[in-house]
Amino acid sequence: MDPQGLKEFTKYVVDDLSPIQQFKIEERAYSAETLIEIKTPVADPVKVGTLSALCNLTTNKLDELNPAKVAFHIVSPTRCDVISLDVDAWAQRRRYGCAEVPQKTGFTFDTYWKPEAFVIALLANFLVSPDLKDLISLASNLQSELIGTSVDDGVSQSAAIRTGAVSKSTVAVKPRWLLQPFRTFREVEQPMSEFIFRLKNDEPGNPPKCALIEADGGGWQLDAVKNISAWLNEKLSPLDATWATRIIY
Repeated sequence: MDPQGLKEFTKYVVDDLSPIQQFKIEERAYSAETLIEIKTPVADPVKVGTLSALCNLTTNKLDELNPAKVAFHIVSPTRCDVISLDVDAWAQRRRYGCAEVPQKTGFTFDTYWKPEAFVIALLANFLVSPDLKDLISLASNLQSELIGTSVDDGVSQSAAIRTGAVSKSTVAVKPRWLLQPFRTFREVEQPMSEFIFRLKNDEPGNPPKCALIEADGGGWQLDAVKNISAWLNEKLSPLDATWATRIIY
């Protein structure tokens, strides 16, 4: 490196390591570089996977929090935070704890499955209900024949199913089913909602593929949030009756 280049590099390093000037304007601290506001550091929230653990963190006074000055904020059917009711001097609201439903490979809606995989996914990801039993029975007994569509409405389907060791019959397939998949915290009641069941022809010699499409317009999310609120209220109200007014959604 030539002397001039070395001199410029040295000046750059020295300038870069020089203390950054700070100013106070109306009791708030700013730096000279673009006047970025310096906020008080806030600890990251403690992350847990259940509502029960989140309640325990709160009642055990995590980080010396005052239970009377925090609220439960139900962000979504899969997340709930414990937040401070008050903000600090920088308008920051402390988030003490966060419960999120653990991510897992579950049921994929709006996707066509082979019948065997479809049945296994139903068993693993849905609560047992009368419609679930009937749907599993239907999917388990599908035969490798073309799917028929009703000429009356162009929507209703019919399928060949096995009815005995060697016999089979063609049945009308009910388009709408009431089911309860696991979609929120396991401690609370899983919302029941409506789904559309559809069949699609597979390769020759294979039974048709199966799909479930959500058909409640997202109403299950509102039900799930209400169920979380009811669970928290039942859990916390015996400790402090004012909790009912500090559950936000």
